[in-house]
Amino acid sequence: FLGTTFKEPAQFQGATFEGPALFQDATFRNKADFRDTTFKKWAIFFGATFQMDACFAGASFLRTANFSESKFKKVADFSSSEFTGPVILAKSQFCAGPPDFRNTLFKTHVTLHDMHVGTPSEHAGEHADRYRRLKELAATARDHDRAQAFFANEMRAKRGYETRGLARLPNWIYQVLSHYGKSLLRPALALLATWLVAAAVYFLLACGWCAVSRDSWRAAWETLAAALYYSALMLVPALPMSRPRLSALEDTLFGSDSLHLAVWIVSTLESVAGIVLLFLFGLALRNRFRI
Repeated sequence: FLGTTFKEPAQFQGATFEGPALFQDATFRNKADFRDTTFKKWAIFFGATFQMDACFAGASFLRTANFSESKFKKVADFSSSEFTGPVILAKSQFCAGPPDFRNTLFKTHVTLHDMHVGTPSEHAGEHADRYRRLKELAATARDHDRAQAFFANEMRAKRGYETRGLARLPNWIYQVLSHYGKSLLRPALALLATWLVAAAVYFLLACGWCAVSRDSWRAAWETLAAALYYSALMLVPALPMSRPRLSALEDTLFGSDSLHLAVWIVSTLESVAGIVLLFLFGLALRNRFRI
């Protein structure tokens, strides 16, 4: 079947291939039904294109199953199938969403290198479970990049199904601030923005309370520098600063009323944001260099 084009539905349900099943570069323009099919030798679907649904549910692959560079434009169902030999999915494309590998038995290595899974416009209720299974396969294969990508897709697919109501808010925040632990840039930019915004608030409060002259540029610059320093201390509590020096800095900025409600609220929110963003940055760093 090398390079064969199947214009009609390909019905191989329950068939047994005693010799190698060679479907390299084949094109299935209609449904491909390989349910409960047994491949006793090599099953080669290298470069094959499935334009409609492809079903391999309950199939048995006794030797190597090669789906590298294959393209599935619709549903790809491998549920309840069994792979005794190596499985190669390198550079395969699943355009319509996650393939179904649930309840599938893999006895040897699975290669997922450069595998592409398209994101559907709308997730179905079972997509999160499919991504969870793909994440498990990637983790077993030590493919951390793919595992992280599948985890991100799983979290998105859970919204409205497994994650409902207010529980969706942390999910959304986790995506925006760190792309589910994948991005170093997002938490770093969020830290920078938090530092500058909080410093601007401290500066405005200091000008209002200490009556810094608007005509005195030198005094304004000194107040701004102190506000930036104070903001950094609130954002990163681990920065060295003795309590007496901190109190002196607060007196310089805000006068004797250093425990004013507005300052306390802003500094508390900034400290909480700093802890969360530093954690997300560290998590992304760990995921980036995970072995």
